[in-house]
Amino acid sequence: MKLKTLILIIGTVSFNLLFWHEQAGINVLIFTLFITGTGILFFPNNLKSFNSAVVLSGSIISALTVVYHASDLALIVWIASIVLLQSFIHQEKLKSVFFGYASSVSSFVMSWQLAEQYIKLKNKRRINYKSVLKFLKLTLLPILTVYIFYWIFKFANPVFDELSDAFFINLLNRLNNIFKNVSVLQILFTIWGFIVIAWFLYKNNKDYVVYNEQNYSETIIRKRKKQSQTNNFWFGKTGLKPLLKNEFSIGLIMIGLVNALLLIINIIDISSIWINFEYTHEIDLKQFVHEGTYLLILSILLSIGIMIWFFRKNLNFYRNKKKLQILSYIWIVQNIILLISVVLRNMHYINYFGLAYKRIGVFFFLASVIFGLISLYLKIKESKSSYWLFKINTWALYIGFVLFAIPDWDIIISKHNLAHPLRNNIETSFLLTFDDKALPYIDQRKDILFQSEEFNTYKIFYDTYQNVYKGRVKTFLTNYHKNTWLSWNYADSKAYYYYINNSKH
Repeated sequence: MKLKTLILIIGTVSFNLLFWHEQAGINVLIFTLFITGTGILFFPNNLKSFNSAVVLSGSIISALTVVYHASDLALIVWIASIVLLQSFIHQEKLKSVFFGYASSVSSFVMSWQLAEQYIKLKNKRRINYKSVLKFLKLTLLPILTVYIFYWIFKFANPVFDELSDAFFINLLNRLNNIFKNVSVLQILFTIWGFIVIAWFLYKNNKDYVVYNEQNYSETIIRKRKKQSQTNNFWFGKTGLKPLLKNEFSIGLIMIGLVNALLLIINIIDISSIWINFEYTHEIDLKQFVHEGTYLLILSILLSIGIMIWFFRKNLNFYRNKKKLQILSYIWIVQNIILLISVVLRNMHYINYFGLAYKRIGVFFFLASVIFGLISLYLKIKESKSSYWLFKINTWALYIGFVLFAIPDWDIIISKHNLAHPLRNNIETSFLLTFDDKALPYIDQRKDILFQSEEFNTYKIFYDTYQNVYKGRVKTFLTNYHKNTWLSWNYADSKAYYYYINNSKH
């Protein structure tokens, strides 16, 4: 048996044992190490590149994060990392996250076609009748002979008859006990595990995604064309040089005007948010933050789109491009000022109404925007291509998500909000939707369970907060006993022993 086939069988069985009827925990780390080991074993050269090392590190870090607190975000990031790892294990020439995911999907789809071609190839081989005859002699004839003698001895010897019946009855009972616990869902789950392991083990040598990525350059190459008359929608018939000059003029006017408009917005924000902000109940802070965020998103997307358009081709080599570059840099700086305004809006929101997932997500988005603006500046300055801009920002997003998933946000939010001085601004209905690991922190501040429903808009419970909390704790302790060591994670274990050590609960 080939080593790869043996590992496929071991991997399939292990996948079933690790994940069937189990929660995410240590099993995720074991599976990641198994996949990493097979990658190093069969594709050692592919894992030497910097990009592969980043994805491999991201997969292991996200697996350790699952073992630490097993949040939904950590699990999603781990799955995303594992899918991306598959492509970088197989394709050493991959350079970007986007093409990495495209390669993984392509490899998964192509695996069925490769299997079909393999079966057809097997069927086309000539049948060796001598080999078939030899196989029959070595297997079927001895089995048939033993079968005949078995029945002769069974009828001739009562003791042998009784022992053989007892043996086969016992064997059938054991088989029934084994297979009565195997469901159709488990069989399908095992098949899925087989597909996943095979997906990592067998490489698709005809990956057109990788081939297509090689056609993209990271820098803009000047394309010289002969001077000719060209039909243009805006300017009618004009030569190439005047056309480039006209495009430069449009860019100068457009970016200059938008800069002026953005300057007015920034002056207003600096005056009302940076310096003279004072919260009153008439201000809807939720709308206050969201409006600023939506404005920032729209501004950044327009900035990137316009910059990519004007600096896509030969305008990068235009002799007077310095003016357009300076205006573009001013635009980027103004977007950073707008970003600071949104940071302050969000901080005001948190200061009065505590932490929440979306408010933390705003900070993650803003950090991504800062990186995007810096990369946009480098693209303009160094005449980088749109592919380079897309590649570097998708890598930043991937690394950002891996790092963003490490903190246990349920615990951080619970601690912060339960210590908030404005008790009625913190919704109990929101806290009761957190994972079980956050329940001990609510237990330490049980007064929050008596909060009036009029202060809660997040979720409507058809029971009192006290009963919802008690039901959550009871369910958590019951379910925790059902899990094996494969489902262990630190955060749930800590919460479990909190209640065990405080037996009065």
